[in-house]
Amino acid sequence: MLLLGFPKLEAWETRIANAGHGEMFDLSAEDAIKDAVGAQPISVTHSDPHDPQGLTPGQAVTVNPDDDLKAIAEARNWKIIDLG
Repeated sequence: MLLLGFPKLEAWETRIANAGHGEMFDLSAEDAIKDAVGAQPISVTHSDPHDPQGLTPGQAVTVNPDDDLKAIAEARNWKIIDLG
């Protein structure tokens, strides 16, 4: 339903679902950070004129979880730190 009106995304979602979840393997935090540091970002130079949110390449966005992470953390007795 979310991808209705985006046939290429619907086709991609189907391909991803058919591909499965890949192969699981152990990866240390240190190796994950090394992989991330060595990764190169992909710059998008075109926009979708039908984007329902009107997003464009290079536009600043704010990403927030849609769940109450603070309540979950408190329920699990996790230490909450302010990184801001």
